[in-house]
Amino acid sequence: MFYNFLTVAIRNAMRHKFYAIISLSSLAIGLTCAVLIMLSIRYEMSYDAFRPQADRVYRIMKRDIDARGQVEWRGALPSEIAVHLRDEYPEVEAVVQFRRITSWFRAEDRLFQQRLCPVDGDAVDFFGLDIIRGDATALKRRDASIVLTQGVADKLYGHKDPIGRTVEVQRETYQQVFTVVAVMKDRPTNTRLEFDSVTFFASDNWAIRAAPIYVRLRSDADVEALEHALVARFPSESQEATYHLQALPRVHLYSRIDLAGFTGDSGMPYRDVRDLYPLSVLGVGILLIACINFMNLATARSAIRAREIGLRKVVGARRQHIMGQFLCESVLFTGVALPVSFGLTVLLLPQFSGLMGQPLVFNIFDHVWWIVCIALVTSLISGSYPAFYLSAQQPVDALKGLRNRLPGDLWLRKGLVVVQFAVSAILIASTLVVYQQMDLVRGKYLGFDRDEIVVVKIFGPDAEQIRLNGQYNAVKQQFLQHPDIIVAGTSLDLPGHSWPSRRFASDVEMPDREVEVRVFRANEDFLMCYNIPILSGRNFSQSYAEQVTENASAIQVVINETAVKRFGWTDPVGHTLMIGEKPAQVIGVMGDFHVRSLREPLGPVVLSAAGADLKYLHLKIKPDRIRETMAFVEETWTHFIPTRPFEYFFIDDYIDSKYRREQRQGHIFTRSAIVAIVLACLGLAGLAAFAAEQRTREIGIRKVLGASASHLVVLISQDFARLAVFASTIACPVGYFLMRDWLQNFAYQIDLAVWPFLFSIAVLLLITVLTAGCLAWKTARTNPVDILRCE
Repeated sequence: MFYNFLTVAIRNAMRHKFYAIISLSSLAIGLTCAVLIMLSIRYEMSYDAFRPQADRVYRIMKRDIDARGQVEWRGALPSEIAVHLRDEYPEVEAVVQFRRITSWFRAEDRLFQQRLCPVDGDAVDFFGLDIIRGDATALKRRDASIVLTQGVADKLYGHKDPIGRTVEVQRETYQQVFTVVAVMKDRPTNTRLEFDSVTFFASDNWAIRAAPIYVRLRSDADVEALEHALVARFPSESQEATYHLQALPRVHLYSRIDLAGFTGDSGMPYRDVRDLYPLSVLGVGILLIACINFMNLATARSAIRAREIGLRKVVGARRQHIMGQFLCESVLFTGVALPVSFGLTVLLLPQFSGLMGQPLVFNIFDHVWWIVCIALVTSLISGSYPAFYLSAQQPVDALKGLRNRLPGDLWLRKGLVVVQFAVSAILIASTLVVYQQMDLVRGKYLGFDRDEIVVVKIFGPDAEQIRLNGQYNAVKQQFLQHPDIIVAGTSLDLPGHSWPSRRFASDVEMPDREVEVRVFRANEDFLMCYNIPILSGRNFSQSYAEQVTENASAIQVVINETAVKRFGWTDPVGHTLMIGEKPAQVIGVMGDFHVRSLREPLGPVVLSAAGADLKYLHLKIKPDRIRETMAFVEETWTHFIPTRPFEYFFIDDYIDSKYRREQRQGHIFTRSAIVAIVLACLGLAGLAAFAAEQRTREIGIRKVLGASASHLVVLISQDFARLAVFASTIACPVGYFLMRDWLQNFAYQIDLAVWPFLFSIAVLLLITVLTAGCLAWKTARTNPVDILRCE
């Protein structure tokens, strides 16, 4: 029976090639989009899932509530907690304090910055290091031993065997020579536990007292009981302090859900699983549009196959047999479309991977169950209604060529077309809104000039930075000798999108009035470099900025206008703030500028002198000869610091890079809108061609009676145009509310205007009229003699 179904399906496809090609093309495009989006979502959802027993690994987080009632989550916890868990809790199989220290690696005259992970004895098994050369157990037996990733080993030693060779590691004033005992495979990129090398942890050497703690529990361990035990064993000043064990696979996507009030940390940005919902909806929506094309063409052409169905029923076929036949045809079309979609996926994957910023790899065998599920769902959706509808034909009516309509049949088919049009209109309008918001973000004045400002990374703190501090004035003066360098300044933070420390400050005269401030540390030339005005008072003096230290008993600060308003001062200069436990004298007021992204409103900022903590060197240069100026900057840098590579970036490029996620969303919406329009056009072309075919005799008679070709085009196209207008009336309010919710992610938003939605309506109508009109024009130009000669 299945062979018979398959033979009939192939014959029908060969007999009606035009409609078969439309159905196959729609399914192939829909499946390609679904597979690509599935790869992206699986990449995000599989963070750290490759770790051994990842489902039993937890990160320990401490939740505290300060005196102001604000929730604080801390991931860096004291080492004594790790020791206590390892020694006193048998349900804890392994404990690791994860430290990642950016250090300089030098070997054979090659120098690179890499991430070093000092670990304890549990870490080799805990991380599941995939050793490809050497013996990682030597970490415990030999002092000053190290394991490198394959990529780092190749960078340091080329094609030489690294085992037994030495590498010098420098960090701050610490310097040690390690012996390479093993090489491990490079780790997958979808991990939050990133490192390039592993060495045995010696706390006296690295002087680190707190770090994130990860534990692996036995399968029968009571997680909640362990959380309560930690509260009892390590009480906090706050009575409401608690500990939370968060499963490792949930850290990347679910931290803002699992940890109420969690806002992130200074490490790798966290994503929210809810950010994946729009992408999932896009994939499902595009696949649904492809299935609708198949369903509409199958049901619209039911009259052609009515006699076949009637004859089958007369000779004994039951309804389930007819349904099985049409489901078999759906499976056949999906089965043919699937390898086509695989080819398209392989072809488009490099571009899609770059668009998403993910190193995606397509291996059918790694995703076989997901692909099978997608194919089955596609077959069921696309074949279910045609099978149900066509199998309901009465044999007598079918053999007479009469169509036995089901209640609501026509309205359902029109409704499916409306869904296609509505999704397309929403995507068109959303694309325009996203690009408008991105234009606002790129063009928004952040309170400082960001054009032609070069930032040189100083890479501190280490021995070279300490040496640079002593020569900073000489370096600065050397830079300023160039006629195209206007200002040179330094800072510990970057404007526009950095993570300056968050503190609470209070007026000593009114200690009850506390204001949360961002403490931004920079030296005296920073404000001049970025053209941030001093509105009252003065800036730091050069002598003060050079001498101040973080441990100074009292400091001088410059505050912004927002801070002045929050404290309620009319003349702030001369007031003293208590920032934590340290008094700070206000010496000036500067203009407001954004230290965080535009997703957050302007807040109070306190500018404190960075002193010797140099992390970034800022150079304001003239735009005329940037290449020549940068060559001079590199030459000067190499002269003063020959042992460090010259790395720089432009601040405007840096700020733009922080909105890559929104830029990607814009690109995704654009491409999704194009795909949806193409699919809608394919389906519309099939339906329009079939409608014209069904009305061939009517068109011939109307032409004989004097109807013009243009009149006939309008006659055939107007039904589809009405559907497009109706779809637009649904799409506009839905798109408006979706975009309004999306804009809530930004503190500064565009005014959501009507024109993007009107534009989407116009595009939709134009495409509808052109697609249906062209096919109708072809039919309308047919000679009525050829149409009516057999009547």
